[in-house]
Amino acid sequence: MQVIVVVNREASFCEALEERGCLIVMNELAEEGMASSIRRGVSAACTLKASGVVLMTCDQVGLEVGHLLGLLADPGRIAGSGYAGRVGIPAYFPAAKFGDLLVLHGDIGARELLKGGRIVVDERLAVDVDTEDDLAKLFRQ
Repeated sequence: MQVIVVVNREASFCEALEERGCLIVMNELAEEGMASSIRRGVSAACTLKASGVVLMTCDQVGLEVGHLLGLLADPGRIAGSGYAGRVGIPAYFPAAKFGDLLVLHGDIGARELLKGGRIVVDERLAVDVDTEDDLAKLFRQ
């Protein structure tokens, strides 16, 4: 399984990720929003002839391996994560859905594509860390 990390040009941690075996993909269109990162990652997965992708961000500190395995339990079906009353990322998409992901534009993720997919619930995913203040608040809890 290949880990593909999509980064913007300001990323300073690429070498450390490459040392861990990650494939780094530069997103020169990051200002467009989330869809451009999805397209770049899925394009790389297509090149690698991947059978599916898990889309995720780096700020969900409650994510555990068991949850990711749950998303992959039925590799022919889309699966999203349920938390805070919604369905979102991390989310799994089989290769048959890559075309739908490659046409996303703007600051829109793949939430609409998750409708009708399997849902793997984990409320710990509702906690995300976007700033140093968020991190400090998490440690105070």
